[in-house]
Amino acid sequence: MVWHSEAARQLKGCQERITNETTALRDRVAELEEERARQRKQLERLVQREKDLQKQLSQAKEGRKTLNATLTDCLENMTRLDANLSALHHELLHLQAEEMEMDSQNGALLVQMAQWQGKAAELGAKLEEATEAQMAANAEKEHCHARESALQESVRSYLAEIASLQCRLQARSSSSSSRRKGPPFRYIFWGMAIFCILFPLEGLSFLFQAPAKQ
Repeated sequence: MVWHSEAARQLKGCQERITNETTALRDRVAELEEERARQRKQLERLVQREKDLQKQLSQAKEGRKTLNATLTDCLENMTRLDANLSALHHELLHLQAEEMEMDSQNGALLVQMAQWQGKAAELGAKLEEATEAQMAANAEKEHCHARESALQESVRSYLAEIASLQCRLQARSSSSSSRRKGPPFRYIFWGMAIFCILFPLEGLSFLFQAPAKQ
């Protein structure tokens, strides 16, 4: 009986211990289940985070490609701009050289223009003097023509008078032969001498043409 009591007591202690351990195991399993659930949720979050990171990485790669393309375009544009800038610089130097040459030519042209203006003023003065001289010569010529016309008219009057005297003298030649010879030749010679002195060449042509007109 003592042994039986001791065994029952031990059995009861084992049962209590098993119950306690079972309860502890259940609690531990519950904790492990909760931990597993938390870890699963955390894993899901990590998976989602990984997916988000993969998406961001893909977007970053696409953005990197775009940036690389943009950077390549920018580098090409910079190369073109450098070439254009160099060309513009050379063109600017060329234009500056041309401007200096044009300034030099303009200075020479200004000097020549000043010389030409001086010559033009001198020629203008000479032209004015020549014009005035020509006007004076034309006036003198007109005056000379008027005098010539007047003298020719006077000579014609003298010649007509001489011719009239000659005719009258010839009409009187029947009365005296000595009076017929002297006066006509003296008057004719006197008129011809006056006319030839005044008009050396025109007088001769006029004398040669006078008998034909009469």
